[in-house]
Amino acid sequence: MKAYIKLDSFQDIMRLNDVARSCDYDMFIECGAIRVNPKSVMGIFSIGTKKVVLLTTRNNDRAAFLEKFGSFINEG
Repeated sequence: MKAYIKLDSFQDIMRLNDVARSCDYDMFIECGAIRVNPKSVMGIFSIGTKKVVLLTTRNNDRAAFLEKFGSFINEG
C-alpha cells in the first residue's frame, strides 16, 4: 500500500513511530532522496516536520492500512 502522509509536529512523528512499530511487515517513508524506516524514530526525525512524505508498506490489506495510518493521510 502507498499513501502520501503529512507529519506536522513532533507528536505526529512519535505517533507514526508507535503505529509503525506495531506492524509486523516492512515499510518505509520517502521525502525527496531520503528513504527511512518509520520504525526508527531517528530516521523520521531526519526528514523533519511540516512535510508530505510517501509511506509504502508491504501489506495489501487496505482496511488494516487505513485503520492504522488513515489519520496521517494527506487529503490536500
